[in-house]
Amino acid sequence: VAAHNNVLRCLCSHLDGINEKNLEKLEIPTGAPLLYHLDADLKPINQPDERGFRGQFLEISDAEVEHVKDVDCAYFEEGIEMSF
Repeated sequence: VAAHNNVLRCLCSHLDGINEKNLEKLEIPTGAPLLYHLDADLKPINQPDERGFRGQFLEISDAEVEHVKDVDCAYFEEGIEMSF
């Protein structure tokens, strides 16, 4: 899901049951993939942090960011629209 920070906060609140006070403290980095491990009932299974957050932000190296830019430029030059 690609969404605005506030929408992602609402999704995290719904999945994790984070209260409003702790939700305000949840920092969601721009463009960072967010991973949730879910059980059969679609409930997060990771241990919560001090705010109740159970998601995991994946790190992307500068080289990976540059690769995506290069691929996007190559498709643009060929006239193929690609969005991330």
